[in-house]
Amino acid sequence: MRRQLSASWKAYIYAAHLPVPVLGSPRMSVRRAAVVLLAGCGAHGPSAPEVTDVTYAPMQIPVGVRASIDGQAGYRDPDADVRQIVLGIVDPTGALSEAPPTLIGAATATIGGTTLFRLSITAPVAGRYYLSVRFTDATDLSSEPAERPVDAQ
Repeated sequence: MRRQLSASWKAYIYAAHLPVPVLGSPRMSVRRAAVVLLAGCGAHGPSAPEVTDVTYAPMQIPVGVRASIDGQAGYRDPDADVRQIVLGIVDPTGALSEAPPTLIGAATATIGGTTLFRLSITAPVAGRYYLSVRFTDATDLSSEPAERPVDAQ
């Protein structure tokens, strides 16, 4: 009988309970041996994606006028399950406002890549804002946000 370890792992073990002499213990079952072997082979739980780079323009926007920030963001994810990019703005007081997540269509089964983005913003007051970019994966793990300055004048 096959049993999945967890929904996020892609590893399976055979759950037969046949006594097998493994690692010096004649009572260790096949299931325990498989888990030990998986752990010894570097099998880890899921990992969060990471933002590798962000380029964007403009770096200065006018106050009180809708402006678009266009850019591209790179990601890396050993699990190859990045699904969404989440864009946001941190205002001069430190408050974060995020747009709804956007699906990344070409991210299926890739360890890394780049995606283009556009974020529209109206800065109500002058000051330093920060563009916030993060990625989420199929297991709802999120990268640390990358924040880049945008000055409203």
